[in-house]
Amino acid sequence: MMYNQKTAILLFSRTTTDEAASKTITKKTKLNFSVINGLQKHTLTEIKKTKLPFFISDENAQKQHSFAQKLKTAADAVFAEGFSRIIIVGNDCPELSALHFLKTDRELIKGNSVIGPDTNGGVYLIGITKELFASLDFEKINWQTSAVCSGIVEQLQSLSTNFYILDKFTDINTYSDIISLLKKKLAPISFFHWLKNLFLHVRFSFPKSSHENASFSHLTIISRRGPPQC
Repeated sequence: MMYNQKTAILLFSRTTTDEAASKTITKKTKLNFSVINGLQKHTLTEIKKTKLPFFISDENAQKQHSFAQKLKTAADAVFAEGFSRIIIVGNDCPELSALHFLKTDRELIKGNSVIGPDTNGGVYLIGITKELFASLDFEKINWQTSAVCSGIVEQLQSLSTNFYILDKFTDINTYSDIISLLKKKLAPISFFHWLKNLFLHVRFSFPKSSHENASFSHLTIISRRGPPQC
């Protein structure tokens, strides 16, 4: 398929069922699934608002061994469709909106890479060109740790390229992440109202907090068309 835009979005995250089985925010299975499903739907809604072409990569077809290989394979599949710029995101950052995607697209057009840092040292968004993506050594980045953002920044600096850093947001991986998010003074957003109502009307217990810093997850390519310090 031919696209007019040169920028595409890659949603790189596990399916809701697999994510819910791997990530325990609450011990109540149905509630855990509902939160993760809500995050997935929210991310897709914001992506579609941009009108940019987008692709979804999930665990069903990603057979590579390392996280770095899975991510690189998914991104290369998008570039193979003819795109020269890519915006990579996961499904666990509820503060991310269509405006951030569009801001990232504008920065990419100006020649700047873009990083969206999370509050735990990871990233919720990477915006990069095809040429620069090929220059990064993904195996040297300590994925799914608190050193992801700093590792990406160090490589970009070593390549003497300009980059733009978005606001620092909270990824939802644990109970404490949920609490931090709900305590923020946020503008009225439907997802936050939904989340607050969900937690207010359900009695549940949480496991002990053990942070999983995984902004991106292991996923397969399904083409869909829709619209510096860390």
